[in-house]
Amino acid sequence: MRVMIMGAGGLGGYLAACLARAGADVAVVGRGAHLQAMARDGLTLVSGGGKERVAVRAAADPRAAGPADLIILAVKLYDVEAAVTAAAPMLAEGGVLVTVQNGVDAPAMAARILGPERVAAAAAYVSARIETPGVVLHTGAHARLDLGSRAAPPAVMAAIADLGRRAGLDVVEAPDIEAALWEKFTFFSASSGVTALTRLPLGPLRDDPLTAGLLTRAIAEAAAVARALGVAVPDDLEARTAAVMSGKSPALKPSLLVDLERGRRLEVDWIAGTIHRAGLATGIDTPVQSCIYAALKPFSGGGLPGEKAPPASS
Repeated sequence: MRVMIMGAGGLGGYLAACLARAGADVAVVGRGAHLQAMARDGLTLVSGGGKERVAVRAAADPRAAGPADLIILAVKLYDVEAAVTAAAPMLAEGGVLVTVQNGVDAPAMAARILGPERVAAAAAYVSARIETPGVVLHTGAHARLDLGSRAAPPAVMAAIADLGRRAGLDVVEAPDIEAALWEKFTFFSASSGVTALTRLPLGPLRDDPLTAGLLTRAIAEAAAVARALGVAVPDDLEARTAAVMSGKSPALKPSLLVDLERGRRLEVDWIAGTIHRAGLATGIDTPVQSCIYAALKPFSGGGLPGEKAPPASS
């Protein structure tokens, strides 16, 4: 299968390495020093105490990467529409684009460009980051993709799931992909929003009753909005999300906080902003999520003029 990975960050790089190792013809579309290193030396994956270098085709433009039967969209949410538009001419007939973003908006954004029958989504549970240019470090104990689509052909989806499993990924075929995305998003919106709001990792927030209350309320607001939108999330979503939260490392810094610290653009419009807007549309009160959105919105373009972002932790 010809695979194009749009976005060569930690998640995109990890998936590219796994799929190439399984024998797929993988092209990675990226930029900067990371792209140059992959073009020169290949892509190195560090995972589980081992290190492996795989050959991938690296390109700065989808047109140079060539046609693809599968496109995995691993860019930030603010780049989704531009990336899908750029990649669309290279999606082969019968091919599918899979979104793997943290939010819930990317599948609809992609479907408006490609049509729903050419779009799938995955809730990705993978912890990976760029260690150095050309090197991706997988730091988690697992790599799970909850994969599904409302309209893509079942045979195509089965082939993608099979490829993922051959690549060593735990692929779960989700019968209701919207519910799967919202289940992850409930955790991510709360953890990323409150950590970014306070500029603290997860541990201190859990330990203080006041900030722990913010996490609890942010979870409840996301779950309430999902139900008001008609998404069939589990009845015990809040309890399940809280249990996941309690098991995470106290040093956890979600990507939203890391981006804020480094002065990068933020995805807040599609995280707390999505919940804020959905709350207004459905009549659900979202005071914590709306506060997070209001507080972080001024930083969405990459920080305030004249403000120096604090150094990021390693």
